[in-house]
This record gives sequence, structure tokens and C-alpha cells, in this order.
Amino acid sequence: MFENANEARSTLVTPDRYRFVMYGLIVLANATTGLNFLAPSPFLTRIIDDLAITNAAAGFLVTAMTLLVTLGAIPASIVAVRWRLKPTFGLAWVLLGAGTLIVFYSEFWVIVGIRLVQGLGAAIQIPLIAGLIMRWAPDKELPAVNAVSLAALTVGLGTGLIIGPQLAESSLG
Repeated sequence: MFENANEARSTLVTPDRYRFVMYGLIVLANATTGLNFLAPSPFLTRIIDDLAITNAAAGFLVTAMTLLVTLGAIPASIVAVRWRLKPTFGLAWVLLGAGTLIVFYSEFWVIVGIRLVQGLGAAIQIPLIAGLIMRWAPDKELPAVNAVSLAALTVGLGTGLIIGPQLAESSLG
């Protein structure tokens, strides 16, 4: 029922008792995506020292993901319309999960590549979240659900900046 991206909205949106579960999952998805965007920030001084890179190169580690989201969101949306929702969303989360591989690499360009892969995952995931909201939320709930969804992304960004320095201090000594 919710698989084909080309189905008309009027045939999709009927209040469902599981929509609040979906809203919660959407909020968690956006919050965790927000955490990923600025994840390297607290570690930049250590990264600069360990990899012997410039401040500009270290800043690129932070902005690489945002750059790919900016450049890739529209093409990713076009591709997502042609594919089914579940596989596309799953692909987005696999790509976002690539960040877990960073701990195994110490080469700057490999780490940048991993951040770009994460950015591609976010470029796919962020527009799909809007599609999920459109599919699960009745018209009267759309503004509130969209607002909470975007607020969760912002809360994730802020939370990463708040807990990141404590993590950096405790893990790096």
C-alpha cells in the first residue's frame, strides 16, 4: 500500500493507528542524521595533529557531508521516485552507517570519501522523510509533523555539538 512512490496522495493517507510509531521513527531518523552532520567537529584538533593536515582540510571533513547533501538531494529524490520506498530508505541508512568505518582508517582522503558516502545517504534520506510524512500524516497533522521532524534534525545537530566535546575529551584523554 505504501510502496509505490507514484500513487496519488488521496489514496494513501488514511489515519492509521501506527502513524504515531512512524512519527517517532521519523523523529529518531532525523535526530540521528543531525548527529552525523557535525560529528567530526569536536575531534578536529586531534585530526589535524594525527593526519598532519591544514585547518581548511579539517574543515572539509565537516562540510563534505553537507556539500553532498546539497548537491545530491534533488537527483536522489528523482531516483527515489523510480524505486520502491523501502529499498531506497534502506540504502540511505546503509550509506549513513558507513561512518562506522572511519575508525578503521587513518588516511585523510579515505575519511573524506566515507563522509561523502554518508552525505549521499543523507541526501537520499532527507527527501524520503518528507515523502513518508506525506504518506502517513492526514492533512491536518502535516504542518505539526513536518515541524517536529525538522526540529529533530536541528536537535540532533545541537546535541552532537553538546555531547561531542565530552566524548572527545573522554575518548582521547
